[in-house]
Amino acid sequence: MAGTIYIANPSSMTIILWSSIISIHFILNFNFNSMAYRKRSTSPEYDKAQNRLAGIKQFETKIDFGNGLTEEAYLAGMKLVDDLTKKNNDLLTTVDGVATELDQAEKDLAELSSRFLNAVGSKYTYDSVEYEKAGGTRTSEIKKTKKTVNTQSTK
Repeated sequence: MAGTIYIANPSSMTIILWSSIISIHFILNFNFNSMAYRKRSTSPEYDKAQNRLAGIKQFETKIDFGNGLTEEAYLAGMKLVDDLTKKNNDLLTTVDGVATELDQAEKDLAELSSRFLNAVGSKYTYDSVEYEKAGGTRTSEIKKTKKTVNTQSTK
């Protein structure tokens, strides 16, 4: 059967189960809205260009292959990518700070909204039309869950 894992040692099953639980816990609790994980200190292309330039300098003293392929042009392109990477990281840091402020402001607003709804409920009662207009559910409209009692006996 596809997707079936056969395990000879039961203790290894425990390890797989725990690693799955840890993975699921990480996925559920990871804040994917955070911008910090997107930051990068350098560009992979910049790193590749540095290594390529160093390699070419080992056998070519004056780099000029014609058609604008000079060491100066290469260094200018590398500097532009480095400057833009730094600018990108600065902007991501700023956005990350604003996102943190926004998260806190939303939490504060949610708490304020809850307090407003409670104030309406206190003034007009929790079963009033006003409470419902403010976004609450009237107490008379809340459905009660029925508890069932198991009458079968186990033998």
